[in-house]
Amino acid sequence: MTRLLGIDLGERRIGLALADDDGSAARPLSTVRRGHDLDADAKALAAVVEAQGIDALVVGLPLETSGDEGPMAV
Repeated sequence: MTRLLGIDLGERRIGLALADDDGSAARPLSTVRRGHDLDADAKALAAVVEAQGIDALVVGLPLETSGDEGPMAV
């Protein structure tokens, strides 16, 4: 079974959710404060991937309520 980590990138925090590829719904895991740079964010996520035995990442596409891509989508 593949273990998935859902990632929701925000300006100040990164939301995390866990799911398995068995068709069950994703469940909230935690939030991580954004680091000073991308390397810090990558290290924080790598620690979660290791601790949770993650096989694949799913990164959300941030959309505005209008359906247009938000500023974090760039």
